Amino acid sequence: MKVYQCIHKYGPHIPQFEQRHGIDDRTELTFKELRRLVIEDGYAASYVLLPAMEDPDGSVFYTIWNYERLQRLWAREHGWKAKDLAAIRRAQIEEFQPDVVYNMSAYYDRSFAVTLPRPRSTTKVVCWNAIIEERPTALQGYDCHFSLHAPYVKEWNSQGIRACELQPGIPRTWVESSRNAERPIDVLFYGQYTEAMFTARNRLVDELARIRDETELNVELAVQFGFRWRTYFKVPGLPRLTVRRLIFPDEWIRKRTSHPRYGSDLYRLITQSKIVVNACTDHNRDYKSNMRLFEGIGHGALLLAEAGAYPPGFEAGRDFVPYKSIESLRGLLQGVLSDWPQKRQVAESAQERIASIYSKENQWATFVRCIASL
Repeated sequence: MKVYQCIHKYGPHIPQFEQRHGIDDRTELTFKELRRLVIEDGYAASYVLLPAMEDPDGSVFYTIWNYERLQRLWAREHGWKAKDLAAIRRAQIEEFQPDVVYNMSAYYDRSFAVTLPRPRSTTKVVCWNAIIEERPTALQGYDCHFSLHAPYVKEWNSQGIRACELQPGIPRTWVESSRNAERPIDVLFYGQYTEAMFTARNRLVDELARIRDETELNVELAVQFGFRWRTYFKVPGLPRLTVRRLIFPDEWIRKRTSHPRYGSDLYRLITQSKIVVNACTDHNRDYKSNMRLFEGIGHGALLLAEAGAYPPGFEAGRDFVPYKSIESLRGLLQGVLSDWPQKRQVAESAQERIASIYSKENQWATFVRCIASL
């Protein structure tokens, strides 16, 4: 089965990735060489289908469709002068002739499936849809919605919309590279801090910042902010004369956080951390799943996560430490760290168990079964 899998970039990721690998306009790389670097660097590795990781030139064509340097390399190598990224993506699909088009950017590009000419009449077009909102949004033109949010999958299927649950997968290399790691960071949080969807998470990050200020704990907060500005004066066509002020987030929290991390840089940070603290969106309600569960446990950290319902196999108290309120965090963190040798054994046991249940091999097998059922 041939699959074209595409995902979108996060703004801060690409500059970090290129700096890490010394890539600039003078760097001589082919499309395949740069794509292999992207995959090996690990961006969104828990979502990348296994065949793309094992053989990027094989049955799964994987790309970051709006990474300009990567996609325009492909275009130049195929005699294209066009720079339109949507057109390049369509051309890649046409040339590759996949059995399945797996769009992981469906929420951000809602016309994709409706406007895409299918390479063959039998080609299935499926999407990843895990943006947690008040109500699940079904996107037009797709043969199936994949999601890690089980309540959405259940509701879509009840409405006659084909959907399959697909949880992130843990590469075996994560487990192997994080065994017996030194973990000088006591507590790590990483992720988004925005006004929309994450008010409870923002309160959690604020509390971790206070714990950092008021205790001896080594707390690392690698945060991607969603900024909001208020404009007071603007001259059309003269952006340098614009007068504006940053409204969100406030200076207090900005001073207590570091920059967001991605790929191999993030995974090194997790491997150096004893505890990873997780919080989902405001709309998750009782069901909890996100890639941080798998990244944290997959790299051997002890997961401290909200009480609630989790994907099959996750058991509170055995695989992670649950918290019921933000106010309880300080005591829980201090309790875990005061008994770290025993809690480290808990983390190592959870890593082996969850990595076995949610291996990349099992993730791929689930994907194949779902496609076969369409």
